[in-house]
Amino acid sequence: MRTAGTWVLAAWAAVGSEAAGQERFPTMPSLQGQMPCGSCRPPAAIATRATFAPESEPGERLVMSGTVFDTDGVTPAPGITIFAYHTEQGQRDIRLDPPRANAAAADGALVERLKAQADAWDKAIVRKDRAAIEGNMADDFRQIDRAGNVQTKKTFVEGLMAPDLQIDPYTVEELDVRLYGDTALLSGRTRMTGRYQGQPFASHYRYIDVYVRQGDAWKIVSVQISPIPETTSSR
Repeated sequence: MRTAGTWVLAAWAAVGSEAAGQERFPTMPSLQGQMPCGSCRPPAAIATRATFAPESEPGERLVMSGTVFDTDGVTPAPGITIFAYHTEQGQRDIRLDPPRANAAAADGALVERLKAQADAWDKAIVRKDRAAIEGNMADDFRQIDRAGNVQTKKTFVEGLMAPDLQIDPYTVEELDVRLYGDTALLSGRTRMTGRYQGQPFASHYRYIDVYVRQGDAWKIVSVQISPIPETTSSR
């Protein structure tokens, strides 16, 4: 593709049927009357790749790829056809208003999903469920601990699996989730207690977990912990 001109992309929920798309996604804007392309019907044979312009066309090449998600913003939507339309240079700019109502609902659903996923990970850590712990982590996971040491996925999990470490059930306070596209930041405050090598311990800290969307899943890629001095524990 070349960027000389105007591009419009729309996701249709059925081949050649805008009506079906608007029934499934009520806030999807109508294409009728907005583009000089007749009925805007897709061809009978649809490929997974399309090239709109030959190499000889001037302009900067634009490559677009991605996944269309259902209204929850999490589940890949089945039966979707992507319609792309390109005007020639100098033609009118075509803008489609984004469906913000659906976007807000999708964000809310994703926040709840990530909260539940983080809670399940905490519980897996307490019961030393290695498969569940590792399943939530990206392969290139890193943790910066309270002393500034960097741990990999392997060293982090091995530390949790140590037989002389016992962590009591704990809760997260002041949990906050922020979304930035395919990245999510989860931060909170935790009081952790347990026993290590037969001796009791207590730890009060704030943390930030970084989750990244990998395909259809969200994986934790980074954790950083900051200890809270007991003199400020009431703040």
